[in-house]
Amino acid sequence: MQQNAVIQQPLGVEWQDIQVAIKLMLVIIEQPLDLLTLSKKLGQSRRNVERLFRTYMNCLPGKYYLGLRLIRARQHLHQTSKIVQQVAVCCGFSLAAHFSRCYRDHYGVPPRSD
Repeated sequence: MQQNAVIQQPLGVEWQDIQVAIKLMLVIIEQPLDLLTLSKKLGQSRRNVERLFRTYMNCLPGKYYLGLRLIRARQHLHQTSKIVQQVAVCCGFSLAAHFSRCYRDHYGVPPRSD
């Protein structure tokens, strides 16, 4: 998981906030937190969390979270016998069609083919 390797770089207090946010995202994959809830758990404003992600991760928190969920989904597809619908649900997607579209956009192939 390439994105996790980045987590271990020490860059100060703001970087620690990013680390906590990413760890929360990784723990809470099945029912993803919305940005407001994530911000409250971090003791930050929504705007500040967006700024931190733009600064350190070069994307918005929602996009980063989606990437983590898709990485986890790919792991499930490769390492378990779960069907696409089951993988979608355990990675926080309520609709298999939405999951399939996001997966295809991210990896270039539909989850059934992967």
